[in-house]
Amino acid sequence: MPIVLPVFDYQMENGLFASTLRGIGYRGDIGNFDYSASLNYRPERKSKDLRDSQDKKGTLKGMGNVKASMVADVGLGYRLTDYLSVNAQMNLPLTEDKNGNSMQLGMDASLLQTDQHQIGWNIATHFADSKYMQTYYGVTSRQSEKTGLKDYKPRAGIYAVSTELSWRYGGTDGWSLTTKAGVAQLLRDASKGPLIRRKTEPGAGLMVAYTF
Repeated sequence: MPIVLPVFDYQMENGLFASTLRGIGYRGDIGNFDYSASLNYRPERKSKDLRDSQDKKGTLKGMGNVKASMVADVGLGYRLTDYLSVNAQMNLPLTEDKNGNSMQLGMDASLLQTDQHQIGWNIATHFADSKYMQTYYGVTSRQSEKTGLKDYKPRAGIYAVSTELSWRYGGTDGWSLTTKAGVAQLLRDASKGPLIRRKTEPGAGLMVAYTF
């Protein structure tokens, strides 16, 4: 089902920013390196939204909810050429630290850039520690007793890869249109757990923006 959400993103010349997507933080650069740090939000996962083996919602309430948490997003990037860069991003909980840490290593490529058109491509590998894997992909003994699912303790490490293609069209009047399409693929232990119904998750988005 399509979801419509308002997006606000404010970037100051000194590097400070406030965004509904990026959180509140600072971004800067030194030569070909860029870096960022922000305070952000990791949303709650509700047990009523989980699906059982028959693809039915609401039957796994014994899993309990995963509480939302405030997180620190720390990023570092390096521009290899004018059209290619690599980056690393860490997502570290400041509250509910039992939910675990995650990280991604990625590459961004600019396939086309003109005054009006920008086409970009991104690919990323996603990693997580054992706490994160257990929270989002595992089943504890207690959860097993309440749901009938088998105990499952996934290992830390690589758990997914993702890729995305985007196209941005912008005029001189401040308005722009951005479309995105991508896919994420679960790997290793994350793809084998009893909570997983689909290993491959496609996605797409459309954003209309006004810059002033």
